[in-house]
Amino acid sequence: MVVAGIVLAVVVVRVATRRLGFDGSGRAWFEQPGWPVEVEGDGVYFVPPRTTVRGVLGIAGHPCAARAPRERVEAGDMISVAGGCRVRRGRMAAAARLTLGLRLDLDREDARGIAALPAIGPRLAERIVADRRAHGPFGGLEGLLRVRGVGPRTIEKLRPLVQSARVRESPRPAVR
Repeated sequence: MVVAGIVLAVVVVRVATRRLGFDGSGRAWFEQPGWPVEVEGDGVYFVPPRTTVRGVLGIAGHPCAARAPRERVEAGDMISVAGGCRVRRGRMAAAARLTLGLRLDLDREDARGIAALPAIGPRLAERIVADRRAHGPFGGLEGLLRVRGVGPRTIEKLRPLVQSARVRESPRPAVR
């Protein structure tokens, strides 16, 4: 009975650590070298900040790597390759970026991405996007206070998870 409980606990811990970004060695995502970049259908790779699309696909062992563009990737990018080696660069889903510790930009994120933040539901996310369309960028987290339903406590919850387009911060929040 005790042995079965220990085996179950080990399995649960292994599954949980993979979902939280551990690489199997016990190191968390914030100890990984480089930025997380997703290759669609292949997984997330941690690459040095100056890596190109071609470099990421080379690391992934993709057959189209030699024909990929040499433009630099950013933390949270998603690379997809269609038939004929057509490469498209986009962004990972907001929930995935948050899980990897990347900050969201409220001046660029859509309502679905903003709704992935804690204390922000779909209705509030829609109000945030509507306010941004009507009045322009927030220019910082405090600009979000102009939206009905956002107060100082919400701002404090969001502070480690968002960034402003004007003030670029580290792609990863500080480790405490």
